[in-house]
Amino acid sequence: MEAYRTYLTINDPRQVVLRNVPFRPGQCVEVLLLTHVDDVTAEQEMRALFEETQSLPQVKTLSDEEIAAEATAYREGQYTRWQSRVGEGDDGTQISPRT
Repeated sequence: MEAYRTYLTINDPRQVVLRNVPFRPGQCVEVLLLTHVDDVTAEQEMRALFEETQSLPQVKTLSDEEIAAEATAYREGQYTRWQSRVGEGDDGTQISPRT
């Protein structure tokens, strides 16, 4: 399969015209149209998303001790995907290790 890439600006959304393509008349080709993402814009959008996500009230800074306890619990098989952490839950209830 031969690939050919070109860029153009859409002037009329009802019609796209490609000129001087390296294919012979009558040859069947697959056409895939993708919007061009400006790298600067994509980076700005990603940074904004990170800032928004990190400012959510659910996000809590974990101490080194909490991270170590979670890693230990996971290694010992006491961590399940239904338990967020061994210790205290967000509502103050105790989350105990699986026995």
